[in-house]
Amino acid sequence: METKKGAPESAPLNSLKQQQDKDKHLDQLKQTQLAFFPEPKTMMQVAREVGIDRANVCWYERDLRRAGAIWLVRIGRCPITHHPRVKFFTTNPKLIESAKV
Repeated sequence: METKKGAPESAPLNSLKQQQDKDKHLDQLKQTQLAFFPEPKTMMQVAREVGIDRANVCWYERDLRRAGAIWLVRIGRCPITHHPRVKFFTTNPKLIESAKV
């Protein structure tokens, strides 16, 4: 992007914004990972508990699954939406042994 002669460059501001976005992403990913740890939960439960959009929780679940850091424990009825077939995930390896999938 061209700037007028003498106008300040916006590159440092763009770099700062990108760093802030990256930090926010990592913070939300960590919060999501910790929310799945105590007990198996649905993505909607985690979204409500942590205060992150459910769509973002879905992206973070995908990232954790690809990294091998989250496991499907069972499929059942969502306690929030009452949908009959939702996935319950955990990041706690000890809870995998009781998986009912």
